[in-house]
Amino acid sequence: MKKEPKNRQNLNFERGLLPHWVQEKLSARPDAQDLLNRHEAEEPWEYILGEISFYDCRVRVDQRALIPRCETELLVDLIVKLTPQGTLWDLCTGSGCIGIALKKHLPHLDVSLSDLSSDALSLALENCQINQIDLPLYQGDLLTPFQGKKADYIVCNPPYVSEEEYLFLDLSVKAFEPKMALVAKNRGLFFYQRLAVEALDYLPSGGQNFLDIGHFQIKAVKEISKYTKDILVIVGFIDQDKNKIGPD
Repeated sequence: MKKEPKNRQNLNFERGLLPHWVQEKLSARPDAQDLLNRHEAEEPWEYILGEISFYDCRVRVDQRALIPRCETELLVDLIVKLTPQGTLWDLCTGSGCIGIALKKHLPHLDVSLSDLSSDALSLALENCQINQIDLPLYQGDLLTPFQGKKADYIVCNPPYVSEEEYLFLDLSVKAFEPKMALVAKNRGLFFYQRLAVEALDYLPSGGQNFLDIGHFQIKAVKEISKYTKDILVIVGFIDQDKNKIGPD
């Protein structure tokens, strides 16, 4: 009987168990076996390799913030295609990927980043430097860093996982990604409920609030959006023609 190769790296490469982009990264790393061992312990590849590509930007990723998801790139793409002008605040910025990508593709847009977590903001600052983009960063809870100011647009990818849903997430998420950036009260709707009310003091009539939402929260966010009056709420995860849930 043919013996299995001892080199776990070769084993995975031969069986095609690794994504192509991971194989390319590992092929140049002398510590590839150590990295494979970390992955066996459920650590996400994005954290192990330390960097991803996000909407044409290099984004450093580690346990200070969530790993950016491909669905969030769709939200960025939607905003870029709308070619907004004026001021935009990226709330719950995490790694800073949304605001950085928007500034790169919309250089005339006045973008600011904010997060409650000082760790996340330190990572966002590093990503600004990596991408040679200078953006102001503010620490605080949701809109509190911007008291007394106005924006034309708000984009937010807030925590939206309920405590019940969190129990069933993969170990690779629960053991490595910050729970603070994942879980929200009120069945995961807490921050959408807050923004529906609080954004009224910060956005002008006709302002737009771009939200990344969970797959099963569209109906609930539609109901919450009734409180936004003349502010248009645009959400991610669904087809662009169906994702405007603010006033007609």
